[in-house]
Amino acid sequence: MKPWTVMLLLAFFYLVGAAGCTTPVKPTEPVKKNPAPPVKDETLVELYFGTPGAYLRSEQRSLPGAFLKSTVPYQAEALIKELLKGSMAQGDTVEVLPNGVRLLKIEYVKEQKSLVVTFSAEFANAQGSAGELLAVYSVVNTLVQLDGVDKVSLRIEGGEMGHMDMLDDLTFNRELVQ
Repeated sequence: MKPWTVMLLLAFFYLVGAAGCTTPVKPTEPVKKNPAPPVKDETLVELYFGTPGAYLRSEQRSLPGAFLKSTVPYQAEALIKELLKGSMAQGDTVEVLPNGVRLLKIEYVKEQKSLVVTFSAEFANAQGSAGELLAVYSVVNTLVQLDGVDKVSLRIEGGEMGHMDMLDDLTFNRELVQ
């Protein structure tokens, strides 16, 4: 045998022997290869959007956890902004808030547990009496879920809606929810 082969065999036996002489290691918990992502600080809310059958359907949406720590007017503004973004459901819903509508003002009357919400004049452009009803209750049903809010009054810049003249002290309308 050649000297380098002998040296290689000796090194091999030495390493194998040394590996068997270690102190036993206490078993540890298995390492997770794909740990779960950290739970985000989020709040689920319900938004109400129109359906092709002239009803409202709720859609859940996540908002930052700070949402719950904010004031009622800020919460209401955040929900209306989400409504104005439109539904995330493809084909299941129809837009009920008219194009171009803007939120102008929100007032909270704590003693009455009431919100007074003022929209731009475009809000009155909802199509027909059913369209107006869905637009109004899309907002109302979404806002009355807030703690401290039992009723909502709507105001429209420069006037009224065509078919609806009573927009004060509105509460959740279950009959419209599908």
